[in-house]
Amino acid sequence: MNIDTILRHDFKNICYHEAAHLAALKYFGGDGFIRINPEPDTSDPINQSCFNGSVIVAEDAATPWHRRIVGLAGAIGEMMLHDPEMTADDFIDAHAVGDSGLSPTDAEKAGEFTEIDVETTIRVLRDRWDTVEHYAHCELSKGFEGAEHGE
Repeated sequence: MNIDTILRHDFKNICYHEAAHLAALKYFGGDGFIRINPEPDTSDPINQSCFNGSVIVAEDAATPWHRRIVGLAGAIGEMMLHDPEMTADDFIDAHAVGDSGLSPTDAEKAGEFTEIDVETTIRVLRDRWDTVEHYAHCELSKGFEGAEHGE
C-alpha cells in the first residue's frame, strides 16, 4: 500500500466515523458540525490514523443514554462502512481485543455500554445510513486540504 492509498483510506474512515457521530447526535435532538484535522491521531498506538476528527457539539443529545449512543456511533459507523451486516457481537468482540475503533474520548462518552446500547446504535445508524453517507461525502468532497480548520 502506498502513502496515497493509506491517506485516502484513513481519510474515508475518519469522515464516516465523524459522520456517524453527527447523524446519531442529530437523531437524538442535538446539533453540531464535523471538523477533520490533518494531524495524526496517535492516542491509540495500535490503531493510529493519519487524521483526527471530532464533532463540535452546538447542542448536546437529550440524555446521558443518548450521549452514550452518540459516543458509540463513530466506531460502529466505521465498522458498518466495511461490513454493513455487522452485529453487536462483532463490535463487542472487537472491543474485547482492543480493536473496536473507540477513541479515548469516545470510550469515555460510551462508558460501561451494554449489548443493548450497541444494538441500539446499530439500529439508529442503519435507519440513518443515508444521512451518515451524506455527511461523510460532504467531508470527503473537501479533500485532504479542506480538512484543516474544519473548513
